Amino acid sequence: MSVNSATDGSLDQAEVRKSIERYNKRLEELLRARLRADRAKFKKGFDPDLTARTIMVVHTGLMALAHQAPNSKRVKAMIDQVMNLLV
Repeated sequence: MSVNSATDGSLDQAEVRKSIERYNKRLEELLRARLRADRAKFKKGFDPDLTARTIMVVHTGLMALAHQAPNSKRVKAMIDQVMNLLV
């Protein structure tokens, strides 16, 4: 919903915008908490806060791309690349 709303102009509506902001904030908080809990599984210098933010950006980008050119092989390759960056 958030990407659809951002691309169709619904963000001009304050209530919709606030709802999307709450959803994105909560999703990022959940990611951050999980990454912090599993910090020892990652490389030295791993930053769970920056990684959570990066995952959110990638997620949003993939959702936008799905509207333009849905291609499951391309999406899987991008997700695999992000996963490679994490380990």
